Amino acid sequence: MGKKIKSEVPNPNNVVNRDILQRLNFLYQASAYLESISRQSMGSVRTGTGPSGSTSGPPAGSTVIENADPPPTTPQTKTQRRKRDREQRKGRVIRAADVGQGYVRTMRLIAQKTTVKM
Repeated sequence: MGKKIKSEVPNPNNVVNRDILQRLNFLYQASAYLESISRQSMGSVRTGTGPSGSTSGPPAGSTVIENADPPPTTPQTKTQRRKRDREQRKGRVIRAADVGQGYVRTMRLIAQKTTVKM
Protein backbone atom coordinates (compact mmCIF):
# COMPACT_ATOMS: atom_id res chain seq x y z
CA MET A 1 0.00 0.00 0.00
CA GLY A 2 1.44 3.36 -1.04
CA LYS A 3 1.58 6.55 0.95
CA LYS A 4 -1.42 8.83 0.83
CA ILE A 5 -0.92 12.26 -0.66
CA LYS A 6 -1.79 14.97 1.86
CA SER A 7 -3.19 17.28 -0.80
CA GLU A 8 -5.76 14.65 -1.75
CA VAL A 9 -9.24 15.89 -0.77
CA PRO A 10 -11.64 13.33 0.73
CA ASN A 11 -14.66 12.53 -1.41
CA PRO A 12 -17.86 13.75 0.29
CA ASN A 13 -19.88 11.24 -1.75
CA ASN A 14 -18.36 8.32 0.17
CA VAL A 15 -20.62 8.69 3.20
CA VAL A 16 -21.80 5.43 4.75
CA ASN A 17 -25.58 5.26 5.33
CA ARG A 18 -26.16 8.58 3.59
CA ASP A 19 -29.91 8.06 3.19
CA ILE A 20 -30.31 7.23 6.88
CA LEU A 21 -28.32 10.28 7.93
CA GLN A 22 -30.40 12.48 5.64
CA ARG A 23 -33.61 11.10 7.13
CA LEU A 24 -32.35 11.70 10.67
CA ASN A 25 -31.36 15.23 9.69
CA PHE A 26 -34.82 15.92 8.28
CA LEU A 27 -36.57 14.56 11.38
CA TYR A 28 -34.34 16.67 13.64
CA GLN A 29 -34.96 19.87 11.67
CA ALA A 30 -38.71 19.23 11.47
CA SER A 31 -38.99 18.57 15.21
CA ALA A 32 -36.99 21.72 16.04
CA TYR A 33 -39.22 23.77 13.73
CA LEU A 34 -42.44 22.37 15.18
CA GLU A 35 -41.17 23.01 18.70
CA SER A 36 -40.41 26.64 17.82
CA ILE A 37 -43.91 27.05 16.33
CA SER A 38 -45.41 25.60 19.49
CA ARG A 39 -43.45 27.98 21.71
CA GLN A 40 -44.49 30.99 19.64
CA SER A 41 -48.15 29.97 19.79
CA MET A 42 -47.93 29.40 23.55
CA GLY A 43 -46.63 32.95 23.95
CA SER A 44 -49.58 34.34 22.01
CA VAL A 45 -52.06 32.23 24.00
CA ARG A 46 -50.79 33.53 27.34
CA THR A 47 -51.28 37.11 26.23
CA GLY A 48 -54.91 36.51 25.22
CA THR A 49 -57.49 39.29 25.04
CA GLY A 50 -60.27 37.74 27.12
CA PRO A 51 -60.76 37.82 30.87
CA SER A 52 -58.06 36.08 32.91
CA GLY A 53 -55.93 35.49 29.81
CA SER A 54 -58.46 33.32 27.95
CA THR A 55 -58.58 33.30 24.18
CA SER A 56 -61.44 32.92 21.77
CA GLY A 57 -60.10 29.84 20.02
CA PRO A 58 -57.57 27.04 20.04
CA PRO A 59 -53.86 27.89 20.15
CA ALA A 60 -52.08 28.31 16.85
CA GLY A 61 -50.40 25.15 15.61
CA SER A 62 -53.12 22.86 17.02
CA THR A 63 -56.14 21.09 15.62
CA VAL A 64 -59.39 20.71 17.53
CA ILE A 65 -61.91 18.04 16.67
CA GLU A 66 -65.36 18.19 18.28
CA ASN A 67 -66.67 15.41 20.53
CA ALA A 68 -69.48 13.11 19.45
CA ASP A 69 -71.72 10.59 21.22
CA PRO A 70 -69.93 7.78 23.10
CA PRO A 71 -69.17 4.74 20.94
CA PRO A 72 -70.91 1.38 21.43
CA THR A 73 -69.24 -0.97 23.88
CA THR A 74 -68.61 -3.98 21.62
CA PRO A 75 -68.47 -3.37 17.85
CA GLN A 76 -69.12 -6.40 15.70
CA THR A 77 -67.31 -5.70 12.43
CA LYS A 78 -64.08 -4.14 11.32
CA THR A 79 -65.87 -1.08 9.95
CA GLN A 80 -67.63 -0.59 13.26
CA ARG A 81 -64.27 -0.78 15.10
CA ARG A 82 -62.81 1.80 12.73
CA LYS A 83 -65.81 4.07 13.29
CA ARG A 84 -65.42 3.69 17.06
CA ASP A 85 -61.72 4.53 16.86
CA ARG A 86 -62.48 7.61 14.76
CA GLU A 87 -65.05 8.73 17.32
CA GLN A 88 -62.55 8.30 20.15
CA ARG A 89 -59.98 10.43 18.34
CA LYS A 90 -62.45 13.29 18.03
CA GLY A 91 -62.04 16.00 20.63
CA ARG A 92 -58.29 15.56 21.04
CA VAL A 93 -56.10 18.60 20.60
CA ILE A 94 -53.05 17.83 18.51
CA ARG A 95 -50.30 20.39 19.02
CA ALA A 96 -47.30 20.99 16.82
CA ALA A 97 -45.05 20.07 19.76
CA ASP A 98 -46.73 16.63 19.95
CA VAL A 99 -45.94 15.96 16.30
CA GLY A 100 -42.35 17.13 16.88
CA GLN A 101 -41.98 14.73 19.81
CA GLY A 102 -43.23 11.94 17.59
CA TYR A 103 -40.51 12.84 15.09
CA VAL A 104 -37.89 12.62 17.84
CA ARG A 105 -39.18 9.17 18.86
CA THR A 106 -38.98 8.06 15.23
CA MET A 107 -35.47 9.48 14.98
CA ARG A 108 -34.32 7.50 18.04
CA LEU A 109 -35.92 4.32 16.72
CA ILE A 110 -34.18 4.68 13.34
CA ALA A 111 -30.86 5.39 15.03
CA GLN A 112 -31.19 2.29 17.22
CA LYS A 113 -32.17 -0.02 14.39
CA THR A 114 -29.44 1.16 12.06
CA THR A 115 -26.80 1.54 14.79
CA VAL A 116 -26.14 5.15 13.81
CA LYS A 117 -25.07 7.46 16.61
CA MET A 118 -27.01 10.70 16.85
